[in-house]
Amino acid sequence: MDLILLRHAQAEDGTPDAARRLTPRGERDAALIARWITRRLPERNVSLLSSPTRRTRQTADAFGRRYELSDRIGPLAGVEQAQHAAVEARPRGPAKVQPQVPVTRVADDAGAQVG
Repeated sequence: MDLILLRHAQAEDGTPDAARRLTPRGERDAALIARWITRRLPERNVSLLSSPTRRTRQTADAFGRRYELSDRIGPLAGVEQAQHAAVEARPRGPAKVQPQVPVTRVADDAGAQVG
């Protein structure tokens, strides 16, 4: 199983932290990266996990797929917690962790490819 850790898209400043929303740029970037990643995912047997923070749920919504919320991958969680959450969601072998990458940077890089 591959585990792709993706940060939420650009979010507004403010408190409480869990209630922060995506900016208009963040909404555009989330849609762009969701299309780019979705084209590379298999059609079946894909599990999406999201932190319960608002901005992260908005980013996950851009994929247009069902996803699960997990506190184990929230703002204070580390790689080990994310691995455990992934194995619980889809217990089919060890997780291979990809580096966590900010959506804005990936969206900028993918923009020329996705359009």
